[in-house]
Amino acid sequence: MQIPSVSELFILKHDNINEWIPENILKKNNWKSFYESLFLIHNPSENTAKKWELVEFQRICFDELLTEQIAIRLAAPKPAEGLAIRNERKLANKLLSMLPFSLTDSQEAAIDDILNDMVSGKPMARLVQGDVASGKTIVAIIAALNAIESGFQCALLAPTGILARQHFEKISRYFSMLGLKTELLTANEKGKKRKEILLNIESGISKMLVGTHAILTDNVKFNKLGLVIIDEQHKFGVNQRLDLIDKGATPHILSMTATPIPRTVILSQYGDIALSSITEKPKGRLDIVTKAVPMSRIESVFEAISRIIRSGEKVYWVCQLIEESDKMDYTCVINRRDSLKQIFGEDVEMLHGRMKEDEKGLVFERFTTGKFHILVSTTVIEVGVDVHDATVIIIENAERFGLAQLHQLRGRVGRSDLQSYCILLYDERNTSKIAFERINTIKETDDGFAIAEKDLILRGGGEIFGTRQSGQKRYKTFDFNDPETQKNVYQLLKQASTLASEIINTNNLEQYTQLLKIFAKQNSENLKKSF
Repeated sequence: MQIPSVSELFILKHDNINEWIPENILKKNNWKSFYESLFLIHNPSENTAKKWELVEFQRICFDELLTEQIAIRLAAPKPAEGLAIRNERKLANKLLSMLPFSLTDSQEAAIDDILNDMVSGKPMARLVQGDVASGKTIVAIIAALNAIESGFQCALLAPTGILARQHFEKISRYFSMLGLKTELLTANEKGKKRKEILLNIESGISKMLVGTHAILTDNVKFNKLGLVIIDEQHKFGVNQRLDLIDKGATPHILSMTATPIPRTVILSQYGDIALSSITEKPKGRLDIVTKAVPMSRIESVFEAISRIIRSGEKVYWVCQLIEESDKMDYTCVINRRDSLKQIFGEDVEMLHGRMKEDEKGLVFERFTTGKFHILVSTTVIEVGVDVHDATVIIIENAERFGLAQLHQLRGRVGRSDLQSYCILLYDERNTSKIAFERINTIKETDDGFAIAEKDLILRGGGEIFGTRQSGQKRYKTFDFNDPETQKNVYQLLKQASTLASEIINTNNLEQYTQLLKIFAKQNSENLKKSF
């Protein structure tokens, strides 16, 4: 059956277009029938109000949102019986009593959310979003300790070797205080060492495995996997996440992201997903001072670097390109490394994605331990990198970066009680009005959630059922990127999300019109393909 166009709908008889929205929803919103709403939209009165004030327009927008919400749920895995994890927190409380800091209120709230999910007997699927340096890792560690206390193992999947090693070092340090063994598995662990790690995991000697894609291979077998933690979950495809989940019997799933996501986008992309947000910074952290500096004043940046490294602190310098390009006229990592070496000598090294994992690990270890103080890098450092005495980040050609990426990069500093700085170097000759707006937004606020909302307006929200991660939204009835639209859409989205869950959970899909059911199912198939 082909889905007719709107124009084709109007040649149908009134009684051929069935109503699919429950009567109570129509009455609550003062909406007319589907047919009447279509007719009124295409035959407006002379005294037409603003679009969003028209109930017939709201009604048609709701139809599109509801079909999307049904599609998301049709594509989602069906719930199954999960593992019951005890909520005794003996190990967690013991660890917290030994730490030199206390948890924030939002960290405590996120932990309560997670542990309540895990004791429910249903598989947890929760997303924890927290701004850069908000303390998501300790929340994941508390969840892991409760799973271990109930006799299960845990796995943490990270997108890069550098991030995996940082997680391993922190987790193994904490776990060793409790007498628990942790393993690290990346492409660098080979031969006898690798066999020992695999044996410890399969036998159950080791309770926690931290790693990259290497832990997805068939020869990695768990004794009793109960909790899967996925850091920066958007970096992994669904199939990769499922490969890890399949290594246990319906383990609980905890995803983490340092990119705050507006609630409107979460609803429209994930449906009514379990969500916890960490909105506070750990106590004692100072605000990062952010300055925009034109390239014509780059000499003043060199002088500032000299003062910083004399105090023993460290500096990141970020460039977009690894090497020169004929198509893009801005400085690359190699050239910037060479120019800084002329000023600062051997106190400069570089890091980029084309280097082998062991090379990157060695460079980063040398930087962390103070063998040199200036690291010139691509955005490979964007996610999760944590060097406490790195207090300055210079982002060259900042006008070329998106808001979310600028915020993520800025989060590489400000991770201690030392005053930190972010310098946005921009080319004043080639900076557009929107680029200036991005730079000014980063200067004015360090609120990741506000930045995410602004980024959504400037950059677009991408596609739900496609592969693009940015660009204009695919809705046909409204402009998702209009700030006024977002406010109105959110209210409709909440209703559509609730109704879609009721439809799926009570198996009432059959009572709705064939036309819109097919539309939802087709979107569901597209959703599955895009994942």
